[in-house]
Formats: sequence, structure tokens, C-alpha cells
Amino acid sequence: MLRLPIGHAAPGLVLARPVLHPKRRGTVLLREGVTLDDLAIRRLTELNVPLLWVVCPGLEHLARYSSPEIDEACVALASQIDHACDHDPKHPRLDFPAYRDAVTTLIHRLVTHPTAAHFLGDLGSSPRLRHAANACLLSILIGLKLDFYLVRERPRLSSAKAKELSSLGVGAMLRDFGHGLIAPAALERWARTADQNDPAWREHTTLGFDALKDTLDPSAASVLLHHHQRFDGTGFPPHTNLDGSSTTPSGHDIHIFARIVAAADLFDRLRYPPSGLVEGVPARPNVVALSEIIRPPYRAWLDPIVMLALLHAAPAFPPGSMVTLSDGREAAVVEWNALDPCRPTVRPLDILRSPPAPTGEAIDLSRTPTLTITHAEGVPVSGYLFTPDQPHTFDLATAARRMSDRSHLLLDPPPTSPPPTPGGRHR
Repeated sequence: MLRLPIGHAAPGLVLARPVLHPKRRGTVLLREGVTLDDLAIRRLTELNVPLLWVVCPGLEHLARYSSPEIDEACVALASQIDHACDHDPKHPRLDFPAYRDAVTTLIHRLVTHPTAAHFLGDLGSSPRLRHAANACLLSILIGLKLDFYLVRERPRLSSAKAKELSSLGVGAMLRDFGHGLIAPAALERWARTADQNDPAWREHTTLGFDALKDTLDPSAASVLLHHHQRFDGTGFPPHTNLDGSSTTPSGHDIHIFARIVAAADLFDRLRYPPSGLVEGVPARPNVVALSEIIRPPYRAWLDPIVMLALLHAAPAFPPGSMVTLSDGREAAVVEWNALDPCRPTVRPLDILRSPPAPTGEAIDLSRTPTLTITHAEGVPVSGYLFTPDQPHTFDLATAARRMSDRSHLLLDPPPTSPPPTPGGRHR
């Protein structure tokens, strides 16, 4: 199996997984085993189907990284997000039980299929829906990696309740509800520039929170209000104290759910240039966003434990994706290691064959220092590769043990790789 962005699909390739309609739950556009032709590819492109899994003899084991059950749950989630976005925000008729059911079903399927529980690509069929669904899925994936941290950060709750993620998912779904309540001109500016300093755009956090705070669980409502807070205290909105003064929350004073959603939201925005909310703008590879997140200024914005979980939830080079090696060979990513994200195991491909076929044995790049990845799905990435300073730099399990030992929470210094080229506790 190979994972291909729709723009890389070619006539003659055979689908290894069914293609689901990106918005209509239960609607299968093309079934497994169908041979693609120009008409099918054009139609899938028009529907904004983001990626396909195609047959690649010799790489059948990659099927474990793809789950039709998870795909179906993601489509259902995107459908519910689209339903929420489609209402008049001034007179909303939101189906909160349906939203929670969609989130709960997705969580169950991610837990049931753990090898496929990673962020591999876009959901949704429009920029607005795509960003909402991507950040929601990624928030849940991060939350699933952080059960130990959720227990620590939510001490008033039992262990089981602290790890319950449905309110995280619902909050992530609705985090930008306030976009419908700000001036259209402010939203249009944001779509073009992604300028977070625009006061009119910043109002979406408080407007969305005020509109839904009486109907949402408090932990979900906190996501609407605080998903643009930053761990270093430079986020928004400010908090008004009893004496009338204002302070900006920082560190553990920000609800853990808001910290998780902030990381997911930032990752998805960094996968696109500033105009990424405009139709037709392609995503940049995961490694680009991750490379920027682990360095200033973004590193200081995120809870360092949440940032580690992000590295474990969103592979820099997703399994099944195609890359170009520094010796010019094309290859498929067949294994990935979150402890050394930019040096996965790959297998060279003969791309002149249809379908592409493996040639030779798999190469563990972490043991082959003379080889690196230069392109991911056709995009140059050499300037974005990063490496850990120590074997445990990106090790979430080590961070968990340190917490258990009550030693310290500090992570290692930022990686020393060259900078990329331009391109309190709560319930």
C-alpha cells in the first residue's frame, strides 16, 4: 500500500482502501480494488478528497497504518463539524449529543486500532472544515498519548474521569464558533493573512465562549475561550481579576484541554502558508510544521509535554508516504520512530512501474547517516530536518517517568539542527 495525495494519483493505480465521501457519512465514492482513470481522479479532486491508499505489491504490511473504521469515524466527525459550522451562529441550533457521539465513536476506534491512530493527512472538503476537523482529530490523538498527564493536571477528578476525552473533542470541534460572530471583514483578513494581532479577529474567543458557555461542559467551554493562550503567557484573551486588573494566563494556569487544542491548532496552521484558509492552497509536509514548532518562537508557546505528544501523534513522514532520498532514489516510508522523527525506515521504489514496486531491502535511516530525505511527496524538506540532541529528547515515556519520580519537568534544550529555511491545573 502507498499513501498518495490526490494530486499524485495516476490512471492505472488500484485502490487499496475504499474512498469515502469527505462530508457524507457512509457514502462510498469508490470501492477497494477499483482501477483509477482520468475521470475518477478529476471527480475525486473536485470533491476535495485529500488522499488515497493504492496497491503497491510488497508493501502490504502498511495496511496496519490505515483503518477503514477510523476513516469512517473521521468522516462522521467532519460531517458533524460541518453541521455545526452551517448554522447561524447568532441563532444556533446545535446538536451537542450528536457531536459528543461522533467524538466518542472516533475515540473508541482510535483505541481499538492503535497502529492507525496517527495524523496522516487532511480531513474535510473546504479550508474551514479541513482546519476544524484536522485540529479536532489531532487534539484527540494527543490526548490519547497523555493519559498520565491528564491525571496529573486534573487532580480533582478520579483517574478515569481525568482521562475522559469527549469534552476535549467537542471543545476542539467548536473552538472557532466565534468566527461566525465577528465582523466578516475581520474573518476575511484572517483568511488571507492569519494575522493573530488583529483585535477584531481576537474577539472570536470571547464571543464564542459567551455564546455556548451555558450549554457546554465547562472543560469544553474553556477550549473555546483559551485555545489561543500560550504557555509563556503571550496569548489571548486576558483574564480580568477581581480588582479589575488584567493578566494573561500562562503555564499550568491554562486548562490542559486548551493547551492540547492550542498545539493541534498551531500544527495545522503551520502546515499551510498564511493564505492557507483560501481554497486550493496545498498543505506543506508534516515535517515542515514540526520543525517550526520545536524552535522559537513557537516552542515557548506550547506546553513542553503536549509538544512531545504532538511529535508522537503526527509523524514527520507518515507511513506509506513517498519521499526522495539524498542519493536520488524514490522510496516509501515503511516504519517511523517518534524518538528520531526525521530518520524513518524507508524502502526504495521503482516509480516507473505501474504500480510502483519496491526494489531492495528496507533502509533504517537512523542507522544510515549518509542518507537523508530531501523531498516529501515532491516538496523540498532538507532545510526542515531536525535531530534529537540526546536519545531521550523526544521520548514521552521518559517525560512520564520523570513526573512519576517527581524529579523535574524540564525537557532538553532545543535541537541544534540549523533553523529551517524560510518557506494552575483544572478540571
